[in-house]
Amino acid sequence: MRRQPILALERGRDIHGLWTTQKYGDFAQGEKRLASSFVTGRVEMRQLRGLFKLTIYDLAVVRRHVDRDNAASPLLAKVFLTKKKAKKRMADLEETSYNVPISSDVDAIGFVCQGENSLGTFDLSLKDAPDDPLLYNGLCIAKSARDPPVTEEPTIYGYVRFIDDRPGISTTESALGLHENKDLMGKTHKGGESTYKPIQVYVRAARKAWKELGLVEEQQINFDEFKRALDLQWERRPPHRSCATNPAEPTATEIGAGTAT
Repeated sequence: MRRQPILALERGRDIHGLWTTQKYGDFAQGEKRLASSFVTGRVEMRQLRGLFKLTIYDLAVVRRHVDRDNAASPLLAKVFLTKKKAKKRMADLEETSYNVPISSDVDAIGFVCQGENSLGTFDLSLKDAPDDPLLYNGLCIAKSARDPPVTEEPTIYGYVRFIDDRPGISTTESALGLHENKDLMGKTHKGGESTYKPIQVYVRAARKAWKELGLVEEQQINFDEFKRALDLQWERRPPHRSCATNPAEPTATEIGAGTAT
């Protein structure tokens, strides 16, 4: 049976409530020798099933000084996603990054900043990203080298190095709490002949049990389900020479119960 996540009622009613944050970060300033302005704000990469989007919050332009040489050319900035480590200066930004399209409903001419004006808080769809959005490690707000004023390289006004906010996936060892006993088992083995098998043996057995029940490793089960997993593994073992192979053959659980009594 496929299990569905339980959502809080308030979250289900909120238009943005079902989107989960996967990456986030605050803007750092670009190279001040190349840009007379910088941007501030925050960005989140959010996911809803197979859809991804960028949500940029409170994007604002801050002027360092007046650039008299280019006063007639207002700042024009775009959004670039990069798999590289985002920095305040990236000469190859346009060649190695994904220029996120700005749709006409966000801005008529396709810029997130124009002069000292910016879009503030807005969303950008990543449905056309050439790669898995989770592979991108940073983001830059930058002027293309071809946009006025023409420059030798892109001018970065702000950049973000993403912080990964995805929930960690439990391993078999941590999900079953096997790490807690690993040191004890190791010490027992060093002190003499150990009755324990290596930890990897128990890990493999647990993985097989969870697989037989069609469960993911981090999923918890109750004691009855655990006993059922043992039964399934026992039933699939090749018969021992002294064991019968008919359906009435006692299961591992029954044998354990009989021994206990």
